[in-house]
Amino acid sequence: AAGGPVSCPQELDQLVERLLVERVISLVGLARRGGTAVMGFARVRESLATMKPSHDVRAVLFVASDASAPDRRRLTSQTVDVVISEAMTASELGSAFGRDAAVFVAVAPGSLARDIEAEASRLALLRSEDSNSLSLDARVKDGSAR
Repeated sequence: AAGGPVSCPQELDQLVERLLVERVISLVGLARRGGTAVMGFARVRESLATMKPSHDVRAVLFVASDASAPDRRRLTSQTVDVVISEAMTASELGSAFGRDAAVFVAVAPGSLARDIEAEASRLALLRSEDSNSLSLDARVKDGSAR
């Protein structure tokens, strides 16, 4: 079996993306239930202003990828020592809070923030649109996927 042919599902990249989104939503929902995640501009701004930075873990600030440019600048220009992620849409972020949409979400420093940061960075990497990279399907066909 070690030397045999390998088949890869056509929609593997979409499946991995969907599972990563569900994982981030689940972790943010867990942080919300634990009281370490807030949503909305005013609550996020207040939370970021009062958060005590940890020496090894930073807070995570989500700004929806489909937010307008002025909305993006509203908080990102004022934040210091936080991880900013724009990997998720407003509807995806809102689902962690049982809402239709959430443009801003902040997660306080802690072990959940560390896990959320790792998963969100994986999602951002997967969703990044690098015009020089081939799709997974094309890399599998030409043998360059590893």
